[in-house]
Amino acid sequence: MCKPQLLAQSTYSQLPATAFLSELHWLPVNSRITFKLACLTLHTTGQPAYVHMLVHHYTQSTNQFFFNVPHFSAEFGKRSFSYLAPTIWNGLPVNIRLSPTFNTFKLCLKTHLFN
Repeated sequence: MCKPQLLAQSTYSQLPATAFLSELHWLPVNSRITFKLACLTLHTTGQPAYVHMLVHHYTQSTNQFFFNVPHFSAEFGKRSFSYLAPTIWNGLPVNIRLSPTFNTFKLCLKTHLFN
């Protein structure tokens, strides 16, 4: 892995927060939440039973899988794990969902969220 070249210490005080976070290769808060939910969704089979029961698989084709997204009429329900996890997962590109290892998945997902 190549390390990004960090700017000199004096220039950090002149950078806006978004540029500073980008320089450190940190995701914004909303993207970080998406990242965490996608990682939890990938490993639902290894999670405790109550987490595994919150999402329901269904297969659309032989080489990829999606999750059923439950219907909620209230906005409050759309903030639940059982709604957000399938929504985020189904919105990911196929090449990220089919990553062979967890580390590859995280790397591709972080790159996707930065772009």
